[in-house]
Amino acid sequence: MKIKSFVSGFLCACFLITGLYAFADSGFVRQVTAIVGGVDIVLDGVKLFPRDADGRPVPPLIIDGTTYVPIRYLTVVMNKKMTMDGNTLYFGNEQQIKAIYLSELTPVLKSENWNQYGMMGGWVKTVYDDKHARTSYSKAGTMRIAGKEYLSVSTILNDGLSTTWGIYTLGGRYARITGYFGIDDASTGTKCTGELEIIGDGVTLKKITHYKGIVPEYFDVDIKGVDILTIKVSGESITETVNGQVLPTQQTVCDVFDIKLHY
Repeated sequence: MKIKSFVSGFLCACFLITGLYAFADSGFVRQVTAIVGGVDIVLDGVKLFPRDADGRPVPPLIIDGTTYVPIRYLTVVMNKKMTMDGNTLYFGNEQQIKAIYLSELTPVLKSENWNQYGMMGGWVKTVYDDKHARTSYSKAGTMRIAGKEYLSVSTILNDGLSTTWGIYTLGGRYARITGYFGIDDASTGTKCTGELEIIGDGVTLKKITHYKGIVPEYFDVDIKGVDILTIKVSGESITETVNGQVLPTQQTVCDVFDIKLHY
């Protein structure tokens, strides 16, 4: 992540690292209006009071509805090493870029129901009657598989009502694709089955069939030399029309997450 300094109205040099402002790869300067403080930070039941390297309080900021916290302080309390090398900020002991999240790339072609989400959201279930319920995505929802909640990081989500697919141009730049695939607990019905297929240059490299109630399956697929990568996700669902409305009697909701491309 690139770091660049900024000045913004009354707010001056109090973001992530003292005197610095974090941006995406290209870096830019932007004037913002921020709410300072008003947010408590609790880590595993312990309330935190963020401070900078000199012991001065550094309150969280809210900018455009997103909350930002001082990252140097959090790396210390979470026992993570942080290193600044030029314009790159490293966390942990590794100081070499070995992978990126798939969500950093944009598919050149995608299905109409294609959805990729970042660090928030999941599924919510709306129950109509004893037989019918519909599961749909919500930023306030959760992603839960076999009773355990997972963060929605670099995800491809599928509601089971039609196949989700995306096509990426990789140009042979990556060696492996890794991630996890599971059937979300928000799926409805008794026999919920989903499928993930990873295709490289028209050849199926990996196909996984998964079932509700089973922990997510980890995949690690060789994609050396692959130019065009296609990912397909689908779930078995059954619908019927009730009073002119199409409602699922069974809906398999699929979660593919923590997807990384490795160099």
